[in-house]
Amino acid sequence: MIPIEIISRVFRIKHGNSTGSCFTLELDGKQYICTAKHCVENFTDGTLEVFQDREWKCIRTVLVGYGSDGADIAVLATNFQLSPSYSLHSPTKPSPYAQELYFLGFPYGMHIEGGSFNRNFPIPLVKKGILSGVISGGPVTHYIDGHNNPGFSGGPVVYREEMPGSVFCVSAVISSYGAMPEPVFDGQGKETALRYHANTGIVIAHGIEHALVAIRANPIGYELNENWRRLSEL
Repeated sequence: MIPIEIISRVFRIKHGNSTGSCFTLELDGKQYICTAKHCVENFTDGTLEVFQDREWKCIRTVLVGYGSDGADIAVLATNFQLSPSYSLHSPTKPSPYAQELYFLGFPYGMHIEGGSFNRNFPIPLVKKGILSGVISGGPVTHYIDGHNNPGFSGGPVVYREEMPGSVFCVSAVISSYGAMPEPVFDGQGKETALRYHANTGIVIAHGIEHALVAIRANPIGYELNENWRRLSEL
């Protein structure tokens, strides 16, 4: 079960002609917005649109930085607290091999109406997978056995620690999916010269540590308001 602590952090966003997902993250008493870099490419105008009350609303944001080592991650900050600062941890060690994972976002703009349960923000869709492997030598890349779709980009990959009293951790940011060229056949079943990019079912995400490096280099997030947090939990 994905708790409200995670659901309330995930938002559908638009920048220019690009739409995707994002999520909030706290570090050292400040809140930040994480997404995929390709969702906010050339972010210079300071505006980001967030979907709420069935319409797009502009919020003023600044670029904190892009993910280190070329990771497909962008970190933004705004001048208000976008979500409650519920508990969400960044792991201090790598996710276990074959760890059960969840990723959240808005594929093709699909969502569930949140109503007052989620402050009139849409509720993201959630998918499940396992960690197939991790590679480094550049951005730390998580390969996940799952099925990604356009619109999940920028959403969080989360998992629950396997111990008593465990909490959810965010381990990575969704970037894309592995694609392979496959032939197109004609009406007689003969292979043509045409090819299409088939979704391999391998989700590609970049480690959250690249976002943390960007934040620590430019810690300009919004100072958390603890009174606001407590009122939101009543």
